[in-house]
Amino acid sequence: MLETCARNIQKSLILNLRDTFVIEIIPSSGQFGDITNLLFGISPDGKMNGCNEAASTFLSHQSRFDDIWFDNLFSSDISMVKAKRAATGDPFY
Repeated sequence: MLETCARNIQKSLILNLRDTFVIEIIPSSGQFGDITNLLFGISPDGKMNGCNEAASTFLSHQSRFDDIWFDNLFSSDISMVKAKRAATGDPFY
């Protein structure tokens, strides 16, 4: 129960980061072992400014985020995220 509370707090903190796109990756069952959804907070310029513990584990426990950029994590450009977000204002998958 305590772990669930901690995960919920992490998610809430990331979702409330200002000027941040939140990318949530929902892995297929068993794809990364016993891991929860990965949350990445990405600034409009593409810099990662936060993530939850599951995402940190996926990134091999990177303690500093200043060298991690959207295009290092994903095959598309941050402008695609900004364009889709601006078009609807809603989350997209």
